[in-house]
Amino acid sequence: MNVIVAVSIPLASYVVLRTAVFHQPSASFQPLAEILLRGPVSVAKYVSWTIYPPAMSMERSTEFIDLTFRSGIYFAAWLTIVGLAAVAIWLRCYVPLFAAGLFGAAIALMPFAQILQLYQLVAERYAYTASVGIVLAISAVLAAVVSKFRLPRWSAVVVLAVWIGLSFMPVHERIHAWSSESELYHTSLIASPKSAVLHLNLGVLSDADGNVRSAVTAIVFAGAYQPGESLYE
Repeated sequence: MNVIVAVSIPLASYVVLRTAVFHQPSASFQPLAEILLRGPVSVAKYVSWTIYPPAMSMERSTEFIDLTFRSGIYFAAWLTIVGLAAVAIWLRCYVPLFAAGLFGAAIALMPFAQILQLYQLVAERYAYTASVGIVLAISAVLAAVVSKFRLPRWSAVVVLAVWIGLSFMPVHERIHAWSSESELYHTSLIASPKSAVLHLNLGVLSDADGNVRSAVTAIVFAGAYQPGESLYE
C-alpha cells in the first residue's frame, strides 16, 4: 500500500501540472507490444549505463531496429532485471539500502522504459538521476561486506575509487566527441552505425568541407539504411 501511494502521488502531481498549469497535451503511450519488447532492454541498458558510461551517440533511434522477442539481448535484459530483483529481495533484511537504491533507480528510469513516446536520447541525459540509486545500492553492499568480514574501512573507498577511475576514460571520450561537428558524427556512428540521419549529416558536412568522396559514401549509406524514404523530412 505504501508503495502504491509513493508512486501515485508524484504521478498525479505530474499529470495535474502538465494539464492544468502548463496546458500540455496528455502523454502519449507506446503500444503494449512495444513496451513488452523494448521496455526490458531499455531498463537493463540504462542500468548498465549508470555503472559504466556508454559510447557517445547523439542519435539512438536505430538501436532496436533488429530487436525481437527471440533476440539474445532480450533474454539478457530479463536476466539482468530478474537477477537484480532477486538479489534485492534476498538482501532486503540484511542490506535494506540496496533494495531502496534499486527501487529509486527503477522509478527514475520508468519514464524512459518505452512506456511513453519519448525521444530516447533524452534518457541518456537523465540516466544520471538513476545512477544515484545505483551508487547508493553499491555503496550499501560495500559497507555491508566491510562490516561482515571486518575489512579495513578504506577498502570500500578503494573499490569506489577504482570504479570512478575506470569510468574516467569513457567520460573523457564522450567530452572529446563534442570537440568538432565532424568528430561528433564519427563518434556517434561508432555507437549507432545504422543511423541514416547521422550518415546524412556527415555527408552534408563532408560536402561543405570539399571532401566529395566521403560525402558520397556517407549519403549512399544513409540511403541504404532508409530506403524509399525522404532523408530531408
